Amino acid sequence: MFLLIIPILAFFGMLISVYNECKPLEIQVSELAADIESSKIKLNRVAGEISSLLHKYSIHESDVFKAIISGNSNIKVLGIKYPQLKADSMFLTASSSWESLYSQLQISVGLYNQKITEYNIVVTNFPKIIFCFFLNFKIKIHAKII
Repeated sequence: MFLLIIPILAFFGMLISVYNECKPLEIQVSELAADIESSKIKLNRVAGEISSLLHKYSIHESDVFKAIISGNSNIKVLGIKYPQLKADSMFLTASSSWESLYSQLQISVGLYNQKITEYNIVVTNFPKIIFCFFLNFKIKIHAKII
């Protein structure tokens, strides 16, 4: 009877050990995945702002060309109609913000992939792979920037 208890205790000890090693890694992976999603949301918002600015620029240019073709000598009025387009600072600010956010996204994906590699090594090593199967720790896929 005593000899039967030792393997059972060893099994549960290893199970607990594997859980304690994998769970913190899984939590870190989840946090890094949330960082990636947050970066993507911010990047999409700024891309929308840039798209809106470019649309306004194209409308403004179209109005200027129409005024030139129609012989309208009062083109300065168009500058007054579109004061937000007088300077490129809004576009430069938005594009600079986009570049910064894209760099942040690249860093987040890099950190995520490093942690995924670390996690996958742990859950695929023998004999831990057997215990990970029982604890439902599965191999995770690396992220890509599309």
